[in-house]
Amino acid sequence: MELINGSPTKEVRTMALSLTGQRFLRYVAVPSAIDPKALKAGYHPSSPGQVQLAQLLLEDFVGFADEVGTDYAVEWYPGGVLVIKIKATPGFEQAP
Repeated sequence: MELINGSPTKEVRTMALSLTGQRFLRYVAVPSAIDPKALKAGYHPSSPGQVQLAQLLLEDFVGFADEVGTDYAVEWYPGGVLVIKIKATPGFEQAP
């Protein structure tokens, strides 16, 4: 690894920030802490940030799944609960 004054160079840092890293940084930038009052009132998810995070995850999943031909179904439930159902690989439908 190339170092300048003990730190990785900008080029090395850029290369290390892979697509996965970029996505992770997008996810952690979303303010998704619980809202205790909303949670106590029975709201799930309890904050708008949690719904925003689910939307980001869905966008990334759909982009990947469509690219590789994954068969899936998406269900949004009231309040922003996201469920993605992925069909089993043919021949492995009964596998755990």
